[in-house]
Amino acid sequence: MNDQPDSDLGQTAPLQPHDEDNALSSPGTDTLILTGGASRLRRLADAAHQDDILSSTPEHEIILIIRGMTEQIYLKDNLSITLGRADHKSTTRPNIDLTRFGASERGVSREHARLEFKDGHLYIIDLGSTNGSFFKGERLTPNQPQILRRGDEFILGRLAVQIMFG
Repeated sequence: MNDQPDSDLGQTAPLQPHDEDNALSSPGTDTLILTGGASRLRRLADAAHQDDILSSTPEHEIILIIRGMTEQIYLKDNLSITLGRADHKSTTRPNIDLTRFGASERGVSREHARLEFKDGHLYIIDLGSTNGSFFKGERLTPNQPQILRRGDEFILGRLAVQIMFG
């Protein structure tokens, strides 16, 4: 059943570019014209299926408490994230950019440390940072995992980070 007045029947809105993937949509409708045909549709369906497989891996919520502010992240088993600071002179970017927390002034390297969940434990690994990572007053040995527990605090350079996770 069409709720439009008879005078609007047969008229359609002009097609507008939808995104950089060259898909077109008609504004105000659920219609999408996907350029690339059936093969592209099949590739998108396969990618969605792959995302479903990855999403079945347990995901852990991690909360970083830095200088009274919190940064909430999610980390899947057997995956890792890099902590550091962005630098416009470098092409590498950390997964978690600590620049807004004064990372540069506190000696945090561009790729300072890595957090990873493995075998049910959360680890921190210093990546050979210039100013080091510290846990319980001891400097971490580069590339050697250190188990973290809920509420632990570690220091990247001179930036203190408390970690909470479930």
